[in-house]
Amino acid sequence: MDTEKNYEFDSAQNETILTLAKTLQFVGAVSLVLALVFGLGIMGSLYHAEWGEAVYQGMFLVFTFSMGTLMIKAGKEFQAIVATSGKDISHLMAALDNLRQIYSVLSVIIILFVLLLIVALAVSLVYTGGKTIA
Repeated sequence: MDTEKNYEFDSAQNETILTLAKTLQFVGAVSLVLALVFGLGIMGSLYHAEWGEAVYQGMFLVFTFSMGTLMIKAGKEFQAIVATSGKDISHLMAALDNLRQIYSVLSVIIILFVLLLIVALAVSLVYTGGKTIA
């Protein structure tokens, strides 16, 4: 037995949700195109034996592909809120879960970036003896 209450958003709310859905899908599609560009860059880097560049582009490929995929999935769930009847809450929760995944990945990347900055600063201080470089 389905315990979900049959809540339906009104037309103004649906318009807001649909705009969000389209925006998420557009940004997701652009991210997937960028992932393709990074993939082509990896092939070029490997061809020229630029291994570091290939790894660097590979990291961006994974990031842009995962973000693009999650944004498109979230956008489709938001769009389903508008397109279906009687399932608004379940589609909303699925869309919010996709957004949660996007921001979880972003938060991990931010934490890694901050840690990398701290390590770079520490290494810089060790190799310069604490003196500022002018």
